[in-house]
Amino acid sequence: MRYENGQAYRFRVEGGTGSFPALARVSGPGFRITSGNAPNHDCAAGPEITSVGALDAMHVHVCAAAAGAAIEVLRESDYAILATYNVRSAGGETPTPDAVEAPDGYVAPPNDRIKLGVLIAAVCDGANVECNVPWVRNGVGIGGSLFLFVVPTRVARGRPSGFSVGIGVAAFIIGLLLANALAGLPLEWAGMALISVFALFGVGVMLKFRRVG
Repeated sequence: MRYENGQAYRFRVEGGTGSFPALARVSGPGFRITSGNAPNHDCAAGPEITSVGALDAMHVHVCAAAAGAAIEVLRESDYAILATYNVRSAGGETPTPDAVEAPDGYVAPPNDRIKLGVLIAAVCDGANVECNVPWVRNGVGIGGSLFLFVVPTRVARGRPSGFSVGIGVAAFIIGLLLANALAGLPLEWAGMALISVFALFGVGVMLKFRRVG
């Protein structure tokens, strides 16, 4: 189907309960996508929307003539592709989906900019080992952040000081932010890791005051 430039087209997302929440993205530069019921044409919208639920409405906005796009719907939990739709405006050509595939059909999420998941999938495939790639990727991101936390405390001579621990926590937070921005570490994983470090720090402080008392 050809879509007219300057128009917005409404869709509803259907599927089983295990498919949601979902992420929807459009690859063509002349297209935008929004969620909700507002039908107003919006070329300032972005190329993807998150947390799409069953039967939620989304709008595809055509902002350039002679341009095609691939609309992909992915399950947010593991970024498995649920559906792909090719659309084009008048005079446009149908493009191929802008996705990076690795062995076993793994597709890197859009915010995994360094394609760490693709590398992990390739290593697991080469070793003939079945891996939960998103979990391994998230573990690598948290493990790297913990390494940044440990370094300042190990560099300090003797027992770690409050200053070295503070530097370590700051480095850990920076590591989580980088893992989120570059490797697609979900914010909830980063939050759980951060809460765990603060909990351990609090336990250490309590034990120290108990010894002093």
